[in-house]
Formats: sequence, structure tokens, C-alpha cells
Amino acid sequence: MFLPSWLKIGIGIGKGEQMLLVEYRTRRCALFVVGLLFCFFLCAEPELVKTAASEAFASALSYKQNTYDRIQFIHRIIGMSEKDFATLSTEKRQGFVFSDGESSFLRTSCGTFAVGSFEVKNIQELRDLWAAKQKKNISAGKGFLRVVEGVGTKNSSWFRSFVDIGALQANPCNKGTAFQVASNFNALEAGGDPCDGVTRYLYTTAQGEEASISAAPAAIYRMYFAQHHGVVGQFEQQINFLEDVPLPHGGTFGVGRVHNGYLEVQHGGVLSKPGTMLSFAEMERLIPLVKVGVHSQVQVTSGLAMLPPNGYSAKTWDAKSLMEKSLKGENVIVDDPEQRVTQIFTAAQNLAQLGTGTCWDDMARMLLHAAYEGTVRAAYVSGCSKLYLTLVGGGVFNNRIDWIVDSIERVMPLIRESGMEVTLVIYNGVDVSVRNRLKAIMLAANTGFTFYTVYKNDGVYMLFDQGERGFYERMTL
Repeated sequence: MFLPSWLKIGIGIGKGEQMLLVEYRTRRCALFVVGLLFCFFLCAEPELVKTAASEAFASALSYKQNTYDRIQFIHRIIGMSEKDFATLSTEKRQGFVFSDGESSFLRTSCGTFAVGSFEVKNIQELRDLWAAKQKKNISAGKGFLRVVEGVGTKNSSWFRSFVDIGALQANPCNKGTAFQVASNFNALEAGGDPCDGVTRYLYTTAQGEEASISAAPAAIYRMYFAQHHGVVGQFEQQINFLEDVPLPHGGTFGVGRVHNGYLEVQHGGVLSKPGTMLSFAEMERLIPLVKVGVHSQVQVTSGLAMLPPNGYSAKTWDAKSLMEKSLKGENVIVDDPEQRVTQIFTAAQNLAQLGTGTCWDDMARMLLHAAYEGTVRAAYVSGCSKLYLTLVGGGVFNNRIDWIVDSIERVMPLIRESGMEVTLVIYNGVDVSVRNRLKAIMLAANTGFTFYTVYKNDGVYMLFDQGERGFYERMTL
């Protein structure tokens, strides 16, 4: 529905209270305009509201028509349990993989799956590739960032397909799109120990794990078949995104080392304060040494995750623990072999036990800068026109959200220069101050801003989408 450019409005529920966001030329007619708008929606064009809601629910219901027990996500790809697969000889496992010269494939009794190509590149290499591509003038120079934020997200939320990483990777509109995936420093998920296997991802259920489960053949490939350092797979030797980064080895900085993909810190209980380990110049010196994993053109085999099995109401299912949902839930089946995406694996420091307020804050912030720069550059040099970002390190790893926003602000010139359509996905809400800062960053970068917030509004679903730049858009279907 068209709304005049002088009226920019968003209505929603947030932080437990009603909010009304209105921008128009004369504030004195606010109540009249709002009343008129409600009448227009609910009376003059009831079919629009009905259609928007119906399409959303129809989409959600369609997921139940083609799902599988997610605990079988490995078996449905390789035709056996991962435990049995791991006991096969290396030579026999190698028989599952073949290449056509450009891309690799996993061939099993269940079918043939595209696992693309996997490379580990440091930020300097990506800078060089970026510069070479720029010399060819292959850039629209009009890239922009939008934000999609879920509020009060539950498994029964109709809008989960807007913020669930698996659903986004499975969306046919996102073929060829790049996705930032939070991993450990070895491009694996969960505990990071290869001996734990890929099946272990079911027991962590963060968005990084869900991205890998959604593209399960590629996850299997990175664990068992990725070629690096002259070896195959990650059992004899693991990938290490920080292998060229000098880590502190004593004193009040403690001792840092990477073990099973985690950056661990050993210390005697006394650590220096932030700002003492790395200056701004030292951060900039280390960023080019950090690596990211680029897994191009991988096949997506499942979409929206953790749907309730038959016999569960939405209310009952929402009350279950996340672990129970993961082990008993269902995932949407994706059976289009051409549904392929590029996954860019980046890692943050785990501060859950170490906490913040120490000199290791410096390292954590440097790694976030590298993660976001590496992601944007890798997506661009891979030829992707669209990129999805996430809040890497902002969950159980306990990196501060304002640090992550700092890193996003740092790459805004790159986003603009790339010509890419970049979307930051926030699964379940941020503080209003973060929203306001993101908005300011987008405006300062001269990209305008589009900020969608999705959630259920007392059972009434409405759409406000002015389709213009430079103001706050709130979407409540």
C-alpha cells in the first residue's frame, strides 16, 4: 500500500509498553492521522491486512508439509550414523568426495550434494583481491545496510523465517547469497574438537550451529575432507584462523593459545586493564593476519529449524527447553540441488569465563574488527551481490554489543563501496540505544536506513513499509 512521503509511521509493541513512532510535517494533526490510518487499514482495505497475515501463516504452515526429524540431519546425508562414518578408513571416506574441476561434491547412498570449494584466507589476502577487483571497476558503489530484528522470538513466532539463519539460507531469493557464520577458529562449531563430530552441533543450537546444520554436506566436508597444511580433514591437524597472529606469552597479559578452535587464556588471576595490550596501531597491524574460512557454493539441505513434531501445540512446544526442541524438533527439507549459498566463517573470542574489563578486551575487539572486515571483503570478492551479517560473539561468548556495532561501523565504507545489499539479522532484540546507534551509523554513511522490527502485536498483524530511505520502518505483519 502506498503512503505519502510526508508520512512515515511505525506502530508496535516494545519493552512491554506501546510505542508510537510518527514523523510528519505538522505534529499537531498526529491523533487525526493515526486514527485515519487505522480506519484506512481496518475498514477501507481490510483485504490487505488479511492477505499479509494469511501469507505469513500459510508460509509457516507449509513448512509442516515437508520436514524431517532434525536429529537425523547427518544420517539423511551420508546414509549412516556419524559414528559409523568416522570408523571408516580415510581411504574409504575419500571415496565419498569427487570434483568436477570447479566444485566438489559429496556422493553417498542418499544422493549427490554440492559442497563447493573451501578456502582459508587472511584479511590481507582479501584486501589484495578487493583492490584487484576494484581496479577492474567492478563495483556499483551504492551498497547499503538494512537491519531485521526479531522481538520476543519464539519457536511459534510466524516471523521466525525472517530471522532464522536456516530459513534465510533456504529462501530461494537467497540463492548465491553470502552468509556470515559464527564458528570457532577452526571453522567448526560447538566444542570445536573434531572427535566430537558434527552431530554435536545439535547440543549447542546457536545460530552458527544452525547455519551449519542447514548446509549439512558442507559441514561434513569441513570436518572430514577440508584440505589444509598438506592434510585432509581436521583430525591430524586443525585449521587455525590465528596461526599467524602473535599471542601474549606471559606477564600480566597471561598466556594465550588456540585449542580446539577456542582462544584460551591462562593467567595467575591478575591481568592488565583494557588498553594496555593493544594500541589502535597494534590492532591495525594484527587485523591483516587474522584468517576467515570461505566456503563457496554449498548446497542447503534444510531450512527453518526446530519446528514442533506432530502432537505438540505451539504453546506446549514453546515451553520446552531449547535442548529438547533441538533433539525432538523437525527441520524443513530443502530438496533443490541449486539452492546454494556462500558461507563465511569468522570467530570471536570467548569471554564467558574470562569476562570483560581486562587487557583481553583489546584482543576481542581486534578480532571482531577482523571478522566483519573479512566477511564483507570475502563476500565481495566471491561475487556475491547480497550478504547477511549476524551479531558474531554477542551471544554465549559474551562480547559486548557496542563492540560489535563498532566493527559494523568500521566496515560501512566497504559496504557502500561494494555495491552489495547487506542485511544485519538480529534474532531476538537489542536495546533501543543499539537501534538508535545503528540508525545513526547508516545515516552517517549516506546509505539512509531501513530498520525492520518484527513481532506479534496482540494477535493483529499489519505491514508498514514506506519503501523509502531515511526513516525508521517497523514491520509487524
